[in-house]
Amino acid sequence: MHVFDYADVADLVDSFCSQIPPLLTEHSVTADLLPRVVGLGEQCQNPFTVAVVGQMRVGKSSLINAILEKDLAETGVTETTATINWIRYGSNSDQVKVHWKDAPAEMISRDHLKQWTGEAANAAKTRFIELFDDADFLKVASIVDTPGLRSVIGDHTDATESFLGLKCDIESRAIGCKADAIVYVLMPVARESDDSFLANFLNQTQLPGTASFNSLVVLHKWETLESDDPVLDSQSKADRIAAELGASVSTVIPVSAPMAWAAKHLADDLWGAIHRIALMDQEGLSKLIRGERRFAREAPDCPVAMATRQELLDSGLPWPSLRTILSIASKARCESKDELRRHIAEVGKVGHLRGELDRRFFSRSRSLKLLSTVAKAWEPCQIAQLRLRNRRTEVGELLASSKEMLSLLQERIKLGDDDLKAVEHYVEKTQEALHREHVSLSGVLKSLSFQTSQLKNVYDDFVADLNGLELIATPKADALAANEKLELQALFGSKGTAASCRLSPFLADGKAPIDCIEIAIGKFSSMHARAKNELKQVLEHGVSRLEQLADHIESELQALNK
Repeated sequence: MHVFDYADVADLVDSFCSQIPPLLTEHSVTADLLPRVVGLGEQCQNPFTVAVVGQMRVGKSSLINAILEKDLAETGVTETTATINWIRYGSNSDQVKVHWKDAPAEMISRDHLKQWTGEAANAAKTRFIELFDDADFLKVASIVDTPGLRSVIGDHTDATESFLGLKCDIESRAIGCKADAIVYVLMPVARESDDSFLANFLNQTQLPGTASFNSLVVLHKWETLESDDPVLDSQSKADRIAAELGASVSTVIPVSAPMAWAAKHLADDLWGAIHRIALMDQEGLSKLIRGERRFAREAPDCPVAMATRQELLDSGLPWPSLRTILSIASKARCESKDELRRHIAEVGKVGHLRGELDRRFFSRSRSLKLLSTVAKAWEPCQIAQLRLRNRRTEVGELLASSKEMLSLLQERIKLGDDDLKAVEHYVEKTQEALHREHVSLSGVLKSLSFQTSQLKNVYDDFVADLNGLELIATPKADALAANEKLELQALFGSKGTAASCRLSPFLADGKAPIDCIEIAIGKFSSMHARAKNELKQVLEHGVSRLEQLADHIESELQALNK
């Protein structure tokens, strides 16, 4: 059985965790090992970690608020986040925990948090701050809100780079610099320093979990683009950035936190106003949204009163975002304000970002945590198999002895020693019990061996996937062409772990999937023969994965033809 998708890993682990305990309790020689395997599945439910990084004033905190659908992170037009802020699941949202550099941690009122923004003196004395909320997303993942990189306040950049591992010390390791996912936030107008930081971030960090396979780029606030079709242009720009970065990050997604905020928080009557304005003729709407001041003036052709338009401007939604929403709404021509609200939420793509975090990063991390935790059961399972084999040998020897004894007894009984019939009966019953135990021992051994070997094979494959993804992001893979890196990344699950996602770069129009796989196997086998060291191992695993996929497709075809 070949396992590719993380959902299948979860099913495999569930099966393991449910079947192993009963197998161990079936025999007294293994029953004492039960506590070492009970509850393993529950031991890997700790939340994941998402680090949000980027230059100052790119909207990291507003993006976090949109992901959480709560106003938790401090936002503003100036540089606000001055410390590493952990946002975790908890019910005490009115309190924050300050971890001082030279003093014990203390709880303070959330109302006092502004004393840690900007250039506040408290920030320099603080290691990090913990905020708490009961947002659903935080049940799955904690978020790390970092100060701006390339900050005008030097300590802010130092704090973020220390957390990420660029200047990693013992303290930063202690607060958890191994993130399951890193969201790198860029504005739609690229800056040279974005590229230089990204290069430093990918090449200099030595920490596991910070390579391309667990990093994505968010092209944020794309509605600020001057464009007739910002939705289309933002996606085109994201695609261009993704092409330029190549294997440096897993994907680039255009996201608008202000639009997500509007879809979530803007009042129904204001959405009704937006819907009515959007139904104006194109010329009238173009004049109305030409500028913020013009929008607030008297407009006889506008179906919404000036006071309501001013209320829209005062709602907290930035003017570029409101202008873009009106432009999108005019083209969408939604039938109701509720449909329009849903459309804008979809266009903002915050929900898509949450889905990508789960599909690309959390699912993988969850699988590895499951596999790593269940790996703790391998040792007691090996001990159990050894004990069961020893016991089966003992039972086999007892069976052989009982057979000899029964033969002797039967000879004596034939000679007239009827008093031994009771002993004969006892030995026969004992022999039957020993035979049943021998069969049972063999069955349990077979089941234990199958469960542990299957899980270990899957574990080894997934670890090799991650090792391959890590190596491809380093200079050790420079011998590979750009398209070969992308093919191997997809094969190892960077674009999704379903068999179809892993195979997508290899399939060609007009060719059977099996033929495409055979071509890829030939190519990577040839490269493997010439490669050295770690790259050779990665290519060997690539060939193995392709062979598994070929087996998987052939099995599916056979099932269809039955």
